[in-house]
Amino acid sequence: MKDRRIAVVGAGAVGGYYGGRLAQAGHHVSFYTRSGIAEFRASGLHVSSIAGDFVLPHVRVFDDTAAMGPADLIIVSLKSTAIEAYLDLVTPLVAKDSMILCLQNGLGNEEIFAAAFGAQRVLGAIAFTCINRTAANHIVHLAHGLLRIGEFGSPEIERARSIVAMFRNAKVPAEAVADLRHSRWEKLVWNIPFNGWGAALDLHTAGLLGTRAGETLVRETMAEVIRAANAVGIPLKRSQIDMEISRTKGMGQYHTSMQLDRQNRRALEIQAILGKPLQLAASAGETNLPRMTTLLECLSALMNR
Repeated sequence: MKDRRIAVVGAGAVGGYYGGRLAQAGHHVSFYTRSGIAEFRASGLHVSSIAGDFVLPHVRVFDDTAAMGPADLIIVSLKSTAIEAYLDLVTPLVAKDSMILCLQNGLGNEEIFAAAFGAQRVLGAIAFTCINRTAANHIVHLAHGLLRIGEFGSPEIERARSIVAMFRNAKVPAEAVADLRHSRWEKLVWNIPFNGWGAALDLHTAGLLGTRAGETLVRETMAEVIRAANAVGIPLKRSQIDMEISRTKGMGQYHTSMQLDRQNRRALEIQAILGKPLQLAASAGETNLPRMTTLLECLSALMNR
């Protein structure tokens, strides 16, 4: 399994951490990054993690995917703000039997890669974790870390299991899932209120849950996500809300990726995390989602500003 050539497209917080764990375990990993290549080449990759700190003094890092060569496993971990543009980045990495693993937030990412490179190549991964990048080549892993991995449009999980085994051997908790869509919607129950309202109100997770009004807002938004999921045939239960609230209170003052993107005036992942779910729910006849709709309007106004 360590003979696989792995390309990580996006050496940010998520790609840097999970790719770094694979490299630490001895896998042949190459990283593409849009920024910070000088820092990577000067002092490597530094990870502070609840699962154990580590430093990779020498990493294969590139700012041009054409220089990386074809890969057996292509992990796409760039944010989905301009996903169509990423097709040009992935194309030079694709060989005859390459697999593409979409390690991204929200909905619709796998469909884009499947249309471009063939559905048989595509898998998806959902990260349940708290990770921030504090410098170009320094990543802080604060809590959790589970990966759920599944095939795009197929209940088969043997190939996903082989990737799961690879991550587990690299000290990353992982599991294979037969229903990738279910896992993506399950993650949205957390992602939409905390990433969304965190960015709109510029509040970390403890700030959102620190008042009765804030927790009510989060709970009502979660309930709408579950209702939207049910409308499109994903059987999520309202009991998930209490579980997510309890788990999040244990994270402390976690600044979500979208909140940090707002603070640093970067593009926000609005479409994949919020726009696509609202669109799918409306197509299924569920349009009574006032919290989600207002949140989309707020984030769109921020982007336009």
